[in-house]
Amino acid sequence: MYQFVAMRGGAKRGTIEAGRGRMRRTVGLRLTVAAILAFAVFLAAPESQASPYGPEYDAAFQEMLADPTDLDITFRFAMVARRVGDLEGAVGALERMLIYNPDLPIVHYELGRLYAGLGSIEAARRYYNSALSYAPPPDIRAGIEAQLERLDEASRASVLSGSVLLGFRHQTNANTAPDERAVRVGGFRASLADEYLEQEDTSYLASANLVHRYDFGRDPAVFLVSDVQIYAARQEELDSQDIDLIAFTTGPSFTRPDEGLLRPFLQGDWVLLDGRTLYRSLGIGVAYGSPLSWIPGSRYSAEAVLLHRDFRKNSRSPTVEDRDGENYRVNGKLAAPIDRTLQVEGFGSLEHQKSQADYETYSAVKLGARAVRRLPAPLGEGVWNLSLTGEAGLRDYDAPDRTVDPGKTRTDEDYSLAAGLTLPLFDEMSAILELRHQWRRSNLPNFEFDNTSALAGIRVAF
Repeated sequence: MYQFVAMRGGAKRGTIEAGRGRMRRTVGLRLTVAAILAFAVFLAAPESQASPYGPEYDAAFQEMLADPTDLDITFRFAMVARRVGDLEGAVGALERMLIYNPDLPIVHYELGRLYAGLGSIEAARRYYNSALSYAPPPDIRAGIEAQLERLDEASRASVLSGSVLLGFRHQTNANTAPDERAVRVGGFRASLADEYLEQEDTSYLASANLVHRYDFGRDPAVFLVSDVQIYAARQEELDSQDIDLIAFTTGPSFTRPDEGLLRPFLQGDWVLLDGRTLYRSLGIGVAYGSPLSWIPGSRYSAEAVLLHRDFRKNSRSPTVEDRDGENYRVNGKLAAPIDRTLQVEGFGSLEHQKSQADYETYSAVKLGARAVRRLPAPLGEGVWNLSLTGEAGLRDYDAPDRTVDPGKTRTDEDYSLAAGLTLPLFDEMSAILELRHQWRRSNLPNFEFDNTSALAGIRVAF
């Protein structure tokens, strides 16, 4: 896996390069920690009286509270709420108007638009048809009929949706190389050749997530849900780190509004490194998700997966087939709102990889937490989403790798911190920014690394 040079030759140069590497890692870590601490202070700040939708929304809301029977004021608030993205608030206001006066064609029409935006097709169709019953002018009628045609398309048994992301990522350690030149080979100290030390690089990436849903038209609802993820990244310099990924899941989904969702599925993926197959996997799994009645707005989910992984050796990785075997994994997540603008998530996983070789067999545990804060966009309209994520994991291997150190069994600790920002640009387009620092501590220096990355991209949903 590595090329080595004698420790004595090039020792001075190695010391200088190691010092430079430590300096880059220190700067990257400090920048990441500073950004994440700033995010943490912002996320932890107590909720103010202001909503995340801006001062115009707050003023319209207070005006409506002061005189809830004034239908003009209520309608004005509903239009502001729709414009800034609070569709549920707009629906509530308009439906209160119909309690005072049910004969308001414009309100029926606007409720149709809002429910369509929320994905409630039958409610949207009901309000649009109600608006048509008031014999609107020809141009309004044509618009409503066009909307009804779109609802008919959306309510088809077969529906395809998804998103596409285009962007770039810069990394301080794009090849996830060890922290230091000194490593272990056969239990002895050795020194890595220059090409295997950490290297900065920028990659250009594209990803797509496609979801197809087929409705069998039964009650309780039964769907066939299939999703495909495609990812490709091309490095500017390190071609050996070019990655391609195709992954899929497919299976029925059984949904009960009050009892949650149960989904057994078939899962597989195909991963290529530098244009060569690294591994393929195929397996089965089952997922379950449901709201928690004692925490309003919360939801938990759990998933169990069994995969068989088939690695392909090549000239660069002649022993990679030692990793062949079964992968067992259990994932869980709990998400809950703290207030109107802040949501938190806790997640974790247990994993066991049973490989052909004992030294590639391991057990792992990972825990993490995420907080997402919504706030009114300082520029333009809409809502910005700020996120902070932290993860920690432990991985223990079953036996020593004799080519590294026959007297020591590998143990790794993995950590990462990330701060993200999502900015709406247009109706279905948003900008994505992320700063991440990840590091691994191991009892074998061959596997330790630090990496700071910055990502920027544009995501389009459809």
